[in-house]
Amino acid sequence: MKFIAQVIINAITFFLVDLILPGIHVNGIIAYIALGFAFALVNMFIKPILNLISLPINIITLGLFSFVVNAIVLRISFGFVSDASIGGFWVSIFGAILFSIVNKFVEDIFKKK
Repeated sequence: MKFIAQVIINAITFFLVDLILPGIHVNGIIAYIALGFAFALVNMFIKPILNLISLPINIITLGLFSFVVNAIVLRISFGFVSDASIGGFWVSIFGAILFSIVNKFVEDIFKKK
C-alpha cells in the first residue's frame, strides 16, 4: 500500500515540476503514473547502489555529489517512459532539487489527511 501511495505522490510531484521547469515534458496522465512508478523503482533498487559507489566522492565533496546522484536517478527514470523527456545535465540537476522540495510538500499534504 505504501508503494502505491508513493507512486501517486511521485506522479503528482512530476506534474507540478513539469509545470514549473521548462526542460521537463510529460505527455498525459498515464505517463505521469508510469514515471512515478519508474522513479519509485529506481529509488528503491538503483539509487542505493549508486550511493554506495559514489560514497568516496560524496565524502570528499561533503555531500554535494548527492545532487548528481539524484539527477542520474531522475534521468534513468525518464529513460523508462517514452512519453516523458528531460533536458540536459543542468535541467536534471535543477529538476532533482525541485523534485525533492515539491515532493516534501506533497508528502506533507497527504500525511495530514
